[in-house]
Amino acid sequence: MEIIKNFPSTKYPATVVTIGNFDGCHRGHRLLLDAVVRLAESHCQRSVVISFADADKPAAARLFTEAQKLRGFAALGVHACMLHKFDRSLMNISHEDFLYDCLLQRLQMRHLVIGMDFRFGHQRRGSVAWLQKQSGFSLAALALLEQEGQRISSSGIRQLLAAGNVSTAAAMLGHAYMLEGRVQRGNQRGGRIGVPTANLGDIEQLLPMQGVYAAWAVLDAECSPLAVPTAAMPSVINIGTRPTVSQDGTTMVEVHIIAKKLGDLYGKSMAVFFVQRLRDEIKFLHLEALRAQIDIDITQAQQVLADKK
Repeated sequence: MEIIKNFPSTKYPATVVTIGNFDGCHRGHRLLLDAVVRLAESHCQRSVVISFADADKPAAARLFTEAQKLRGFAALGVHACMLHKFDRSLMNISHEDFLYDCLLQRLQMRHLVIGMDFRFGHQRRGSVAWLQKQSGFSLAALALLEQEGQRISSSGIRQLLAAGNVSTAAAMLGHAYMLEGRVQRGNQRGGRIGVPTANLGDIEQLLPMQGVYAAWAVLDAECSPLAVPTAAMPSVINIGTRPTVSQDGTTMVEVHIIAKKLGDLYGKSMAVFFVQRLRDEIKFLHLEALRAQIDIDITQAQQVLADKK
């Protein structure tokens, strides 16, 4: 997939365009993206996604990193993506200039696919109603997608994850929620009780609610965030402060890969796909009780994952 750094100064080949943040690439986003790809193929044109690098949003509030978003677009067959910085200069462009200069002139847009609630331009003055009165391109404004009477949105999915409801979040996303990070050196307490864990750090995404989860894990693979790879390994994840063994209150993401001895993982990248929350994090009176509960967690996770991949 081509990455366009900015609106081209020379005319781009004829395009089919969609615009949005697409954080998480949920089912509503997929309707737009799939429509753009199909329309571009049918007209022998290029599918282009204009998305935004939101520097003001904390990393801990994002469903996707920038790299994950681009991998998701590529997996769906998008030809090109312009990941534009959402800054003051972009916000000050009028809706007329954005349409006629940026889209029609520079990108040679022939078709535009958007959601019914789409707004753009300075002070969000551009709307679907205004676009319907313009000429030089065709417009497809798609209805917003709902699940059980609730609109599917990135903000709603963030709320579900913050509440630990990863299974309902996955139903809205259309794929399991994925985190990526790098394995960091820990205190090796898990290994000493026979349950080695990988401590996942350098995470730049929203963490689900603290607790224990059944999940899939993948090592050293820049995989699409939209589907669990066939090489994924069944795992149990604990997100929390490890109150049984630590009192410092630091939140950790610990991944135990079930029935696998993988050796030294320090420094390796890892992706985890959340499937189901199993329980709250608990403070046990002694390590033997913790180990007994972990065995229960592993058995339950195996049962969950056997039906979910």
